[in-house]
Amino acid sequence: MGLLKKVIYNVVVYTLICVFSSMYIFGFLYEAWRRRNKPSSYKDRDTEPACLSDPKYGKHGFLTLKDHDNLRIHYVANGSKDKPLMLFLHGFPEFWYVWKYQLPEFGKDYYAVAIDMIGYGKSDKPTAVDKYSSKELSKHIKEVVKELGYQSCVLVGHDWGGLVSFGTAADYPEVVKRMILLNCPHMAEWKKSWMSNVKQLLASSYVYFFQVPYLPEYILSAADFYCLSFVRKACKNVNNFTEEDLEAYKYNFFQGSFTGPLNYYRNVFSTDTSNTIQLDMPTLIIWGTEDKALMVEQAELASKYVNQCSVKYIDNAAHFVNLDEPDKVNEYMKEFLRS
Repeated sequence: MGLLKKVIYNVVVYTLICVFSSMYIFGFLYEAWRRRNKPSSYKDRDTEPACLSDPKYGKHGFLTLKDHDNLRIHYVANGSKDKPLMLFLHGFPEFWYVWKYQLPEFGKDYYAVAIDMIGYGKSDKPTAVDKYSSKELSKHIKEVVKELGYQSCVLVGHDWGGLVSFGTAADYPEVVKRMILLNCPHMAEWKKSWMSNVKQLLASSYVYFFQVPYLPEYILSAADFYCLSFVRKACKNVNNFTEEDLEAYKYNFFQGSFTGPLNYYRNVFSTDTSNTIQLDMPTLIIWGTEDKALMVEQAELASKYVNQCSVKYIDNAAHFVNLDEPDKVNEYMKEFLRS
């Protein structure tokens, strides 16, 4: 990128940060005023919801990334270690529990492991933004596979977990035998669309707001983590995301903070996407067509970066496609793994 283009790009980005941040702050203040006479619903959460320790999901454990400041990673594993590894990476604002419909199912034929990404859940939460860069996250996943006792895996990612999967597959293709992505764009196309597609720009406006320090953390935690209720509201099938599940999410973020999860977004504009490469491993993209955050064309755009890629669309499913239609998602995954 030439100097002039870089200057213009930065001016546009900072302008959009100011515009969208003002919108979100105004919306928050309006909502606070509207709820001014309602009693505070905030409560301490010291007891873990029973669903998080249900043995049907698997056994909990920790591993240490010795090459990365001894970061501790929490995981839940289902299945036998003598089977191939299937590694699940969640997105925002999630944790390992988002894979509750996949762990028991794929633990039958794989050693199915869902981790809490760094900054989330019971995993360590470094505060430095550069600890969440694309290159660092790819290194983490490579070492996670190694520490679990494997050389490669079937890598499954949703949302940010998918973006990290893309990065890992590009940086360490020997680690990824197959890849399954759920409602996840390719970073290069996602960023490009903000400058060429007004609908995607508006749908991604929160990314610009998340660049602001401190305020997003405060707003996301306000009113007893009210923002997490949007996970349930975003689901087309709310029966698959119960009030108990929502409480589990609130408990998870009560134990930590939003700084780590937001730091993924705070690396977006510094991520170099100019030297993207074609991937060779067989890949499946599953896409809920009613996603409000990611336009449906992102699925096809992402598939261009993989030589062996198939795309499956699921109607009446939104961003959290594995919660909306778990049976269809699982069946598409099985078909792909059998092929």
